Amino acid sequence: MSETTGQATTALLLVYNGDSGFLSRSFDYLHKLTSPGTYECSLCALTYGPFGMRRDWRRFLTTLRLPVRFLHRDQFREQYPLAVAESFPAVFVAAPTAQPRQVVAARQLNAIGSLRELQQLMSKIDAQAQQPAPLPSP
Repeated sequence: MSETTGQATTALLLVYNGDSGFLSRSFDYLHKLTSPGTYECSLCALTYGPFGMRRDWRRFLTTLRLPVRFLHRDQFREQYPLAVAESFPAVFVAAPTAQPRQVVAARQLNAIGSLRELQQLMSKIDAQAQQPAPLPSP
């Protein structure tokens, strides 16, 4: 996995349903610990435990061919004000010269029941994003 800050290449953007900043992240952390059933970020719930990123998820990310960037929703909206997302969490494919394209909506992420299911979905997206774009017909 290469976690990048620039956009020199196509990348996967994983956007959490929470804002950045110490207070927001602290509140989210406490919410996840005290009331996990009502926690609103399924992406975070699947990929993070009480002490950080789950080891299996971290290892899995190294198998993806595309670089992966993690953003909170406020960071995403700031960096990509024209990108369309109805709600978060969400997954996008971001090409260097275009607005990110949403490939997984919150509804789909919220329906995923295990880390393994998420990994299978991300592998599929990674493989599809690596395919060359079809040439336009004459």
